[in-house]
Amino acid sequence: MKAREDYSEILRKQESYQIGFLQGFFDAEGTVHNKRYSIRVASKKNEIIQTVKKLLEKFGIKTGKIHEDKTAFVLPLYGKENITKFSYVIGFRHQEKKDRLSKMIST
Repeated sequence: MKAREDYSEILRKQESYQIGFLQGFFDAEGTVHNKRYSIRVASKKNEIIQTVKKLLEKFGIKTGKIHEDKTAFVLPLYGKENITKFSYVIGFRHQEKKDRLSKMIST
């Protein structure tokens, strides 16, 4: 599939495809930090993190700055408004992460 070689290809897909891509990516690579009130997603490939950032911004979800830790590029989401919008527009399918996100929003 071309999208696995050129992540910018995802930016040209239908919205439903983009949302499905983000759900799958966050289910696999995302974490919910209740104490820090943030969601983070990481990958060794900067290109995919850049694409995720563009997609989130397309859906009106602001992100923090991409930073590099020891092993990966990390993209954080902060703030109740952004986290709530992420929950309603993208969300998780992974049950544990879905539960943690729901708990975070309700506090």
